Amino acid sequence: MYSQIKRLRRSGKRLSDDDIGRDPGVLGELRSFRDPATGLTRVGVFEWGNPTMKQLIPAILNPVVAGVGSGVMRLEGLERIDGDTEYAQTVMQEWIVRWMDRPKTGEAR
Repeated sequence: MYSQIKRLRRSGKRLSDDDIGRDPGVLGELRSFRDPATGLTRVGVFEWGNPTMKQLIPAILNPVVAGVGSGVMRLEGLERIDGDTEYAQTVMQEWIVRWMDRPKTGEAR
């Protein structure tokens, strides 16, 4: 699903409404999957149309849909901030996800 994603926390601390409003977010393809190595469910944002599946921001682990509105939802979960190992520091993260029309084939956003 092509979306604009805004992260609501930095290192686990909630950002101010002003900081959230100024953040342009990232545009990408939202995907949910279960990591076969850990068994954790993840939601990630990937570069649209890139076959290498380049992840644009750190994934949310064990995501929960905390709210849904007209064309928008809020996800909550955990984010690893010191790498992606089981020993990495893990903090709370929230995303605002706004659904958007996907770009036409070959069109970059």
